[in-house]
Amino acid sequence: MYASVAVIAALYGVSAWAMTAAAGSDRIVEEARARGTDLVFALVAHRLGPIAVTAGQVLFATSITAAMISFHATTARYVFALGREGVLPAVFGRTTMAGAPKAASLAQTTVGLGVIVAVAVTGTDPLVGLFYTGSV
Repeated sequence: MYASVAVIAALYGVSAWAMTAAAGSDRIVEEARARGTDLVFALVAHRLGPIAVTAGQVLFATSITAAMISFHATTARYVFALGREGVLPAVFGRTTMAGAPKAASLAQTTVGLGVIVAVAVTGTDPLVGLFYTGSV
């Protein structure tokens, strides 16, 4: 676990340094404000070309999709375990014939959809209002 944390910290550090080196230490804040979430792809576009940018965007999209599926499955399993142990209503502790925690999965989907609709209706910036504030 410590090795994983160290490797991740090193990757974040190297990535931050690389973005600063690419944009220039006097311009990185200005670039980040101007480009927002597209900063990494904008910085490599003229160095690696459009094929690398497209490949990076596809890999980013597939990794986000994998993370969402993993989060959904983990949350559904936690709700299932809490239902099975009697902490939540027993309906969440049941599975289908295939062993999937159907009620727990549907509950997680409903809560997730509710959050997405609330963010859309209120016009909240998902990056700042949902991810940053929600994680803090």
